Amino acid sequence: MAVPSNEFNLIAKTGYGGAVRYEYAISKHFSLTGSFDYISLGHKDFPIASTIGALSVNLKINMMPIQVGGKFYLFGRNYVQRGVYVSGELGLNVTLSRATINGVSQSSNDNNFNYAAGLGYRFKNFEFSYRNQILKFSSNQASVQQASYSSFRLLFILNFSRMNKQ
Repeated sequence: MAVPSNEFNLIAKTGYGGAVRYEYAISKHFSLTGSFDYISLGHKDFPIASTIGALSVNLKINMMPIQVGGKFYLFGRNYVQRGVYVSGELGLNVTLSRATINGVSQSSNDNNFNYAAGLGYRFKNFEFSYRNQILKFSSNQASVQQASYSSFRLLFILNFSRMNKQ
């Protein structure tokens, strides 16, 4: 679940999605990660009064963050990493947006830099985490803008690595 915050909340509603992440343990406390997410934010409607009459504007945003980073397990005992961790990731965010004004649609695609900080707890076969995702993008005037959302994740773990098996 992704919850837009700050100014991003003005143009997007809470969304849902899925993720695929690879994690490779390099010590009992630290692992490297790579992830691909898909998030579909809810439709947001804007009634706008104009000189030509009332306009109905609808905005739909889908995002695909592609990131690499790491996780630090606070209480690592061995390569079977479990328990409380902090994480950080950075990468590319592909944003697909569609605006519909009085039934006429216009779509756009943008690629933006993003980064995230998180906190979670990993069990044997699943983990629960919270992360704050920050998107950076430039407007046509070359000024940097920022949007953010919080995500709450429940991940099911498929273990392909011998190192992580118990």
